[in-house]
Amino acid sequence: MSALTHDVADFPGECELLDAFLALETPPGFKAELIEGKIVVTPPPDGEHETAIGRIAFQVAGNSPKGTVDFAPTKGLIVPAGRYIPDGTFTKRGAFSGADSWWRPEGVLMVLEVTSSRLRKDREEKRTGYAAAGIPLYLLVDRKADQVILHSEPEDGEYLSIVPVKIGDPLDLPAPSPSRSTPATSSETDTRPASRDVPTHSVNLCKTASVSSLSLIISSRRAGPQ
Repeated sequence: MSALTHDVADFPGECELLDAFLALETPPGFKAELIEGKIVVTPPPDGEHETAIGRIAFQVAGNSPKGTVDFAPTKGLIVPAGRYIPDGTFTKRGAFSGADSWWRPEGVLMVLEVTSSRLRKDREEKRTGYAAAGIPLYLLVDRKADQVILHSEPEDGEYLSIVPVKIGDPLDLPAPSPSRSTPATSSETDTRPASRDVPTHSVNLCKTASVSSLSLIISSRRAGPQ
């Protein structure tokens, strides 16, 4: 199934669009996001998509210093371009403790996306959205291209460093570096209290994370839509 999209033109203004989005009720298993002025509703993913997420989360956790990193699946993030729900979010320990369903990305070390039917969403729209939010690392598993792509060094809405590897090859995850620019958040999405204590010390996210275990679950998908 492909994602359903409602364009911003369906609504009279940004405030109305955000209100409509926040009031939206989705069926169980579906997720709704507000991406660059569009409400995008995505159906439940296939099993290989979820297996890829689980294996990456396991590898990152196993190679990170004990007690320093949390993993949050499908956590809502407030970013300048809207409201995004990554397939997975790695944070400093306790960064989302007490957080509401939608939260700014303070303490986020890396976000993870695995492609489904709407490739442009993950390859372009979410890439620039995460960079604009100052998220240090964006890891994309592009099943259609048979690649895992690490984006880092966010600056002015783009990632300066992009490292692609073939699925099945090892990939080193560096210690996340802070954004070189301050992300601007629109007043429509800036809805939570500004003050909150989040540790600012550097965390070495992962020593070396091999994605070789993904090759077995991706190979059978190359012939079909992803």
